[in-house]
Amino acid sequence: ARVLMLCLLVLLPLTGCDGAHAEKTAYLMHYVQVPLVMPDGSSSATAISAFEQYLLQLAGGYTELGESAGGWIESSGAVHEDRLRSYLVGMSADERAALKEYIRSKFGYDPYVFAWEVKYNDD
Repeated sequence: ARVLMLCLLVLLPLTGCDGAHAEKTAYLMHYVQVPLVMPDGSSSATAISAFEQYLLQLAGGYTELGESAGGWIESSGAVHEDRLRSYLVGMSADERAALKEYIRSKFGYDPYVFAWEVKYNDD
């Protein structure tokens, strides 16, 4: 969780919220991750390609931030690690529920999806 929060703090300035220009438009920036490996151990490349098409239909675009890795301790005490691909997606509405449902159904993965309001100028 600390690493994720640090990533968000680093990424927030990239959203255009620098205050240097008059703010004209507000929308929600969504941060989402999908696994590079499916629960059965196979590659998620096909699911990722379909997810990117879904993002194009849902939002009109996306920014792929690249691959990362993360881990946590499960309730059993076992350490679980994932390799992930992260995205930023700007939309006019809060689509966290839709993104979570899509990822759960297509990847078999329970994702973290964050959204925050950003403002940018459209000059």
